[in-house]
Amino acid sequence: MEPTPPEIDPRKRNSAVLCGVLAALFSLPMRWMTLRDAEVTYHGNGFAREFAAALGGPERSDFDLTALNGNLFGGAVPFWVLAMLVMGVNVLLLVRRSRLLYVPEWLPLVASLVTAAFLLVPLLVAGSVQAELGPGWLLCFGASLVPLAYLFRERSLIVAWREEHRRHERDLRRATLAASRVEA
Repeated sequence: MEPTPPEIDPRKRNSAVLCGVLAALFSLPMRWMTLRDAEVTYHGNGFAREFAAALGGPERSDFDLTALNGNLFGGAVPFWVLAMLVMGVNVLLLVRRSRLLYVPEWLPLVASLVTAAFLLVPLLVAGSVQAELGPGWLLCFGASLVPLAYLFRERSLIVAWREEHRRHERDLRRATLAASRVEA
């Protein structure tokens, strides 16, 4: 019977994944980004512009964006979708390790990398306009790194185990060869 490679303690793994899901969930109402001196554009009829002027609304103002009201790429990707992707990747990792469903080994890694890449876009946007990132983005980005850290740790354990297993087999062959030479 072939020995199985070591695995990260399931309680620690599940706790890390649960923390990743909760961090992404808690990031939803938090401030993801503050746009400084942003230009306000009023759409629709003139009533919206008159109403804003009556309230003393400036043409330029600071805006706090959360996952619920912010978006990327001109509105194509809301921030909440990124938070849901992070939660999905964490759950995908949990499902893969629990063996409830078949999930290819490469899928959580690719999904984690894509999600982390999308979460880097606000960082680039904040550097190009007058904006600063908030704790919600930081929390969600950290949650996206949980599966990556787990997958790389798991891979390093397996590689170390394989090396130890190969070394053990090599030593066993040498001992068997030496014993057969002594008998002959």
